Amino acid sequence: MNIEAYISSGIIESYVLGLASVAESEELQSKVKEYEAVQTALMAFEHILENEAIKNSVAPPPQIKKRLMKTLHIELG
Repeated sequence: MNIEAYISSGIIESYVLGLASVAESEELQSKVKEYEAVQTALMAFEHILENEAIKNSVAPPPQIKKRLMKTLHIELG
């Protein structure tokens, strides 16, 4: 199997984004155990997504914390 072609196929991106079928997910999980390059590519894509999420995050308005804490206090008693 050409692992570089497999990695470049988009399966890793589909898997991480939750778009892969069950069969594709199972195949990828198998390949991660078998090929270090697949595991490395998977971790790299997850890291890229995490960094983008952090970079593009928006802090909630300060009053949200007060409302949330009030709601939690009421619900938790």
